[in-house]
Amino acid sequence: MNTFSYIVHKLNAKCDEQFHFDLTNLTINNKSAYIAMDINNTIKCNTSHTRCTLIQTMIFNLKLHLYDPPLNNKMHKYDFLKMISTLDFVSNDDKTYINDLHMRAQRHYFALSRLAFRFKFKRAPLIISTDLYLSKIDDVHRNVITIFQNKQCYLFTITDLNKIIETSLCNSPYFISQPLPSKNPYNNMPFSKSDLYNIYFQIRDRLIKTPVLLYQFFLSNFNLTKFQQNNRCLIREKYIEQFILNEDKDNLVSYIYSALSYNNNILIDNNFPDDVLLRVFKPYLRLYLMMSYSLDNSVRRIAKCTLINKLKQFNLFNPNFGRKIVTIAKNKKKHISYNDKHMPFEKSKSRDNDFLKSHLSIKIGHNDQDTDNAPDNDIDEDTDEDEDDDEDEDDDDDDDEEDHTVELRTSNNSMELDAAVINENDGNDNDAEFRTQILNNIHTSDQPLTTDELMTSLFPPPSLQLTAIVRLPRNIEYIDVDFDEDEDDEFDP
Repeated sequence: MNTFSYIVHKLNAKCDEQFHFDLTNLTINNKSAYIAMDINNTIKCNTSHTRCTLIQTMIFNLKLHLYDPPLNNKMHKYDFLKMISTLDFVSNDDKTYINDLHMRAQRHYFALSRLAFRFKFKRAPLIISTDLYLSKIDDVHRNVITIFQNKQCYLFTITDLNKIIETSLCNSPYFISQPLPSKNPYNNMPFSKSDLYNIYFQIRDRLIKTPVLLYQFFLSNFNLTKFQQNNRCLIREKYIEQFILNEDKDNLVSYIYSALSYNNNILIDNNFPDDVLLRVFKPYLRLYLMMSYSLDNSVRRIAKCTLINKLKQFNLFNPNFGRKIVTIAKNKKKHISYNDKHMPFEKSKSRDNDFLKSHLSIKIGHNDQDTDNAPDNDIDEDTDEDEDDDEDEDDDDDDDEEDHTVELRTSNNSMELDAAVINENDGNDNDAEFRTQILNNIHTSDQPLTTDELMTSLFPPPSLQLTAIVRLPRNIEYIDVDFDEDEDDEFDP
C-alpha cells in the first residue's frame, strides 16, 4: 500500500472518486485509466498541464524508499524535487506548488507512521523482562530501555546495552580490528539505526558520562567503516582490557610467561599455581600487551620501560618468588609450598602541587602515563641512598681508600675525559703523596692538558695501577690504555 501516493492524491484532488485504487497491482490499462481520471481532476483544480504532469509523476512513478532497489528507472521523491528545481521550462509557481504539496504530504505521512508505530508498540507483547544477569527489571526504571523489534518488546538496562555495543565494536580476533554490527542477543537481529540513535540519546541523558566508544560510534553516524578507520587505537586499547578480563586462563598464563622473559632473574616453578600467577601478574600483563599490540608508539615505549622497571623492582623485593619449598615434618611427610611473597602493583598518584597553575604551562618530560614510574623512582632513590650509606660505612672502616674523579676538556671542547684513578690498596704514603701531587698539577694548570700530556703526567710507579676511561664523540674511536708493572717498559704515547 503506497501511503505517500494516496496522501498526495488526497491533498491534490477535489473528489474521492479514485481514492479506492490499488497501486500495487495496477495493469497498464487500469493505470492509464486512473491517470486520465486524475489528470482531469488536476486540470480542473490547477488549470496547468505542466503541474498536472508533475503531480501524476509524484503519484505513480516515484520510488518512495531509499533502500528499495531501482525499478523501471524510478526516481526517489527527494531526487525528483531536486530535479524540478533545475528545470527551466517549469514556472516558479509550479515549483512552489510542488514543493508545498510535497511538504504537506510528508507531514501527514510522518504523523501516520508515528501513530502506527505507537499502536504496534502498545499492543506488542513483552518477551524479555530481565537483564542479562536474570534480575527482574521494569520499564518504569530510569536505567531501563525498551527495544521494539519484530513486533515484540525487549527490556535492557543501560549497562547491558553498553556492554553489548562495546563487545561488538571491539571485536578483534588476533588483535586485528573487525567491528561487528550490534545485535539483540535474544533474537540475533541487528539493531536498526533508529534503535542505535534512541539508545545513544537515552544513555547520554541518563548517564553522567557517555561511554567513549558509543560516542565515537555516534560521531561516525553509526557507520562501521568510518568508525574502524577513525578509531583503530581506541579499539585496540579497549580490546586489550576486555582480553585480560574475558580470555581463557591458559592463554593468559602463556602471555604472562612471555612478559616475564623481560627479566630472566624471575624464575617460576613449573608447578606454580596458575591462579596465584594470574592474581599477581595481571597488572604486568596489561603493560606487556600494551607494549606488544598498541598502535600508539609512545604508549608502547612507555609501557615497555614501565614493565622492565616494575619487573626489576619485583625481583629486588623477593628474588626467590615462584620457588618450590619442600618441608619435611617430624613424621617424615613432605609438605610442598611455593614462595608467593610479592610487592603490590600500585600506580603512582599525581604529585602536582601547582594544580591551580597547571593550565598555564607544560612540564618538560612530564605526562600522565609517566606517573606510573614514580614509585619505581622512589624505590631507586631509596636503594641508591642505602648503597651510599653502605659505601660511607666502608669508607669509615678503611680511611686509606679514596676515589678521585678528574674531568678534563680539550681546547675544542669535543672530548671529555673521566679518569677514575688510583685506588690505593697497600697504604703506601709515597703513593698518596704522588697522587696528590698529580691531581694538584692537573687542577692548577694554566692551560688545558691534552691527552698525551695527561698520560705522561700520570705515568704510574710500580705500586700504582691506573685505569683511564676516555669518552669521545661517536666519530672518534675509544682509546684503551693498559700499563704493565715492569719498570723497564717505556711508555710511548
